[in-house]
Amino acid sequence: MKNHWRKLGQLYTPQATGRHQKLASHAANPLPVQVAGDIYRIFYSGRDEQNRSSVGAVDIDIKERTIVHDYHEPFFEHGQPGCYYSDGISIGSLYHVNGASYILFMGWQNPPDQQWRGDIGRLLLTSDLTIMLVDSIPLMSSDLVDPLSLSYPWVQASSAGGFDMWYGSTLAWDAGNGEMLHAIHHATSKDGESWIKNGLVVPYEIGRAQAFSKPTVLHGESN
Repeated sequence: MKNHWRKLGQLYTPQATGRHQKLASHAANPLPVQVAGDIYRIFYSGRDEQNRSSVGAVDIDIKERTIVHDYHEPFFEHGQPGCYYSDGISIGSLYHVNGASYILFMGWQNPPDQQWRGDIGRLLLTSDLTIMLVDSIPLMSSDLVDPLSLSYPWVQASSAGGFDMWYGSTLAWDAGNGEMLHAIHHATSKDGESWIKNGLVVPYEIGRAQAFSKPTVLHGESN
């Protein structure tokens, strides 16, 4: 049986009045974390006037579809020049390892006169639902498997033990038709810390399906 979804409309849009300059616009890449009952803290990527993204949040009663609390200050800001998230943070997914909760993200760099690029980093979600950076270096970065840029990680525990990660990988800025080739890659980990890259997991076709965005994976039973 297929699942049928019914759209209920907009839950939240950031208001300009009283907001921190780092959250002047946008509420992209939403990630819900349960606070209590029907109340969820929705972390998102907001932007400043230079389009650099930082992490904001809003608490929403998803049953009543009401705003419980709109946080006007960022929970975590993009980094200083030279670091791997200097020009922005795009939120990925939440996963749990040995009692700790982590939020993965894409860290943006946009150096002058060069192509933008991204690496995968990790934030710690604390018991009071604040966040802090885990490592000053990326969790995963470019190499022979991912030659240019990485993006939008999704991690979840495997039923066989360990963890799976699906993420975006830029294989070419121009695939010959004026468009980038951005594919979905896969990686595995026994402990949620060290990852083995397995390469391409979703086939692509130039000119038809060659620029995949943020992956989301849901395990279910086949019919």
